[in-house]
Amino acid sequence: IKSVPTVAEIDAAKAKATAETAMEVSKKAEEVANQAKEESAQSKATSEKAIESADNAITKANESIEQVNRSIDRVNEINQKMTEDLARTRFDLEQKDQQIEKDVATLKEEVEKLKIKPPEFYLVKKGDFLIKIAGKEGVYGDSKEWKKIYRANRKRIKDPSLIYPGQKLIIPREKK
Repeated sequence: IKSVPTVAEIDAAKAKATAETAMEVSKKAEEVANQAKEESAQSKATSEKAIESADNAITKANESIEQVNRSIDRVNEINQKMTEDLARTRFDLEQKDQQIEKDVATLKEEVEKLKIKPPEFYLVKKGDFLIKIAGKEGVYGDSKEWKKIYRANRKRIKDPSLIYPGQKLIIPREKK
């Protein structure tokens, strides 16, 4: 026959079962805590790597910004120099243009002085008449100007249609 356990034995068995359960729960809690500790360590390592990577990226970005700023400064220096060179060149060209204009004016004056002046007198040849004489190059080059010759020679020419070979006619010139 089996013996019936006493209340103390039952309480002891319950206490033993509760203790065993508590031990299992404690072991599970310890495992979870250890796992959490490992994950926390991994997270910390990952965070530290991320922070280090971010610091490196910031350092590289700052170096790039400094390099860009140096490049901008250099470009500004070059731009300033080119602006000054351009202004100097423009000034030089304007001076040369002014000198060329003066030289051209002087040369035009010299050319005018060197031009051969047409004769102030004309010796009538056989077959000449006032319109023909006025139309000759070196006289007027325009036959319509015959009246100028006639007016200048009224004392010598009584009839504009009658002139004679050997007759010396005045060819009036307009003053410039």
